[in-house]
Amino acid sequence: MKVRFVFGLMALILVSCKGKSAYENKLDMFRSRQIAFFALEETSPLDSLERINFKGIRYFPINESLRINASLMWLPQTVFTELKHTGGDSRPYMQVAEIHFSINDKPQKLTAYQTSEMANKHTFFIPFSDATNGVDTYGGGRYLDVIYNPASTQLELDFNFAYAPYCAYTHHYSCPMIPAGNSLTVKIEAGERL
Repeated sequence: MKVRFVFGLMALILVSCKGKSAYENKLDMFRSRQIAFFALEETSPLDSLERINFKGIRYFPINESLRINASLMWLPQTVFTELKHTGGDSRPYMQVAEIHFSINDKPQKLTAYQTSEMANKHTFFIPFSDATNGVDTYGGGRYLDVIYNPASTQLELDFNFAYAPYCAYTHHYSCPMIPAGNSLTVKIEAGERL
């Protein structure tokens, strides 16, 4: 059954890739991997009953205006901080950079976080909230994982890859909460939705 599911998903991906841009195919692959991750027993954060009731993941339509070229400002020194989690615990992260950009001519700022493993992979963890939370998206906010060039002061911030934490689907996980400074004042109608 699991093998059939994976092959069926891969066949669906291959069929859906025809006639699409490389960007659309990349986004489809990302989303298909997310769905497979939740659906397969070996990887799923869901328990058996939650997997049976799992109906997939919903997304906003691709929003090209939310693929943003942002300015990357490295902090003069790494700040070690504890991000609070929904289970009442907290975990250590490094606060390493600020990301500055505009949406509809409104200036926005997000702080980028990392663990040592993420730093080795040149990846930022960017938890954020926006004006869609609790209405169109998970009330606890969403996340972005962004690969960066350590020699650059520019970064592509693509909200079409925004995803909800496991906590949106199960109470068995303790997920990072959105830090106060990472609340956007606009609607981010891209990425994963309710």
